[in-house]
Amino acid sequence: MGWLTLSGTTKQQIIQHVIQFEENAQCRWETIRYAVRGNIVWVVVQYLDKLNQIPDRFIVCYLLRADGDGWGYKSIHEDSGPCYYSCPVSFLKLVPITCKIWRDEVYRYHERQCRCYNFGDVLILRYSIIPQVTVDQLKPLIGHFKGIRYRIKRQHVERVISAGSPSDAV
Repeated sequence: MGWLTLSGTTKQQIIQHVIQFEENAQCRWETIRYAVRGNIVWVVVQYLDKLNQIPDRFIVCYLLRADGDGWGYKSIHEDSGPCYYSCPVSFLKLVPITCKIWRDEVYRYHERQCRCYNFGDVLILRYSIIPQVTVDQLKPLIGHFKGIRYRIKRQHVERVISAGSPSDAV
C-alpha cells in the first residue's frame, strides 16, 4: 500500500485522523488505545462487521512523514509483519496473535530498550560495521573500538559481556 498525504495538515491532525471513530452501514471502526513513538502511531482497533455481527480487534502501525506542504501516513497491519517494533507490549495483550514472528521481535526490542549497562561492559553489536564497543559513557550510550568513540543505539546491541565476566568478545 502507498502513502496518503493530506495537503496543509500537521502531524497532530494526521494522528487525530487515523485514530478517529468511523461508522457506516457496513462497519464500525473504533480506536481502543493508541501510542505515538516518534513518527509511528500504534493503534488497537475494535472493528465490527455490522452485516454479520462479527467483531475483530487488531493492531495497526501508521507510519507518518512530512511531505511537501502537509503530512501523510501509511498503514501496516500486524498480519503484514511491520518492520517496526516499538509497539507497546500492553497492546499485544489486547488482540489475538496474527503474526507471532513480529510479536517476538517486539518483545526483543523492549528487552533491549530496558537493558542497563555499566562502564567497561563490552557490547556485541548487530547491523554494524564494527563488531563491538567497550562502554565509556552511559547517557548517551557511547563506547570505543580501536581508539574511536561511537554513539550506540540500544537496538544495535546484540548481547552484553559484563565488565566483571570472562570475555568471549569477537
